[in-house]
Amino acid sequence: MQIRQMTPTDMNVAVELATRENWYSENQEVFRAFLFHDSKGCFIAEKGEEPVGICIATPYTHAGFIGELIVAEEHRGQGIGSMLLKKAIEYLQTKGIQSIYLDAVPKAVTLYERQGFHRVCSSLRFTGKPEGKEDDHVRAMRKWDLDPVCRLDRNAFGDDRHFFLKWISFIGPDFAKVFAKDKVIIGYITGRYVKNGVSVGPWVMSPDIFNPERLLLSLAMETLDEPLHIGVLEINKKSIQLLRSLGFQEKENPSVRMAWGKEKDLGTASTCFAIGSPAKG
Repeated sequence: MQIRQMTPTDMNVAVELATRENWYSENQEVFRAFLFHDSKGCFIAEKGEEPVGICIATPYTHAGFIGELIVAEEHRGQGIGSMLLKKAIEYLQTKGIQSIYLDAVPKAVTLYERQGFHRVCSSLRFTGKPEGKEDDHVRAMRKWDLDPVCRLDRNAFGDDRHFFLKWISFIGPDFAKVFAKDKVIIGYITGRYVKNGVSVGPWVMSPDIFNPERLLLSLAMETLDEPLHIGVLEINKKSIQLLRSLGFQEKENPSVRMAWGKEKDLGTASTCFAIGSPAKG
């Protein structure tokens, strides 16, 4: 069994493994973005010439994320997941990363705990179809908005994820919106079409905004009645209360946000109303 770097020719394999897990939001665009961001952190495990697992390590400036850890069902129980996880951790360490995060499906929590990860909180998923509403303060995100949006995001999220913000605003321009007051951007939201609806997030607002739903309802104007899927950390009580008030339903068996190393509370601020994805925060 060998672990090597993923290449563009592995996209179909990565998507197939994700689809088997019913991770419908993980398509070729997603894996292509990981490769463009840092191809050295994208790993694939092979037995002979057969691909049997994948894992992706995403380094930011100070912290990192591990995601897309999948082993084909018929090859589980052979230590392949542990080897991929160790490879991802080692890679992030070579980048000087001392704080690592991930969202674990419940059945994988013990695997991560054996490697030194600890639980932070549940990582919830909500689905709903709120009625859209126009807003005078909400408009489409423009390319010159990216710098102030990224500054706002760094302050809320705790690290620099400008690459992915730029990428998602490019592939989902209809769902990339900003909240501007007196020409100052004080909130933003993004989304993209997935197989079963629209995946929303990141969604960030300044702390002094009392009605953050204005961004979400404006985005809902663009979704053609597609269901919205939103990930929220359990500790963000304000976001959870808001989503429930808008009729969103919580999915069962939530993932678990876990951390390794020097914890930096990445993405746990109350101003982060939705995560970007389980694989990159």
